[in-house]
Amino acid sequence: MISSHRADRMRKRNARKGRVAPMNMISLMDIFTILVFFLLVNSAAVQTVPSAKALTLPEAFEETPPAETITVLITREQILVQGEPVMSVAAAENAEGRELPALVRQLQKQPLELYRTQDSVDTEARGELTILADKDTPYSLIRKVMQAGSETRFIKISLAVMQKTEAEGAGA
Repeated sequence: MISSHRADRMRKRNARKGRVAPMNMISLMDIFTILVFFLLVNSAAVQTVPSAKALTLPEAFEETPPAETITVLITREQILVQGEPVMSVAAAENAEGRELPALVRQLQKQPLELYRTQDSVDTEARGELTILADKDTPYSLIRKVMQAGSETRFIKISLAVMQKTEAEGAGA
């Protein structure tokens, strides 16, 4: 039986409809591999500062991002080092002088490392310490925590703040 050119074309088209197009899995695996490496590299570059929902950090104009440091978190009830409770805020406020022995003992557990000072002298110290405290925390308590950090030979002590932009500062 002789069929027209149009009938042949329709038969071929209908025969192709039922087939599934082949998928090249190697190219897809290459794309996902590149995506995984991209996400790993970019997630390692992000520095986060641990925070508690109950804290409201003070605001300041700050350009430098936070570094990976030892953190002391002062909540309304407790003082925590790297997330571990050390002492209550009431006990710290009632401590005699500027001494916080429980905090000093906990900070001394951090390893000593060799650092070069500005005058090119090598010294053993404990690196950097970041203090996170609510903006309503009394300065006398923050000062006691800073004193404990300097007693335990931390080379740099920082106070965490919320970054404020120029536009926010102009409106306040």
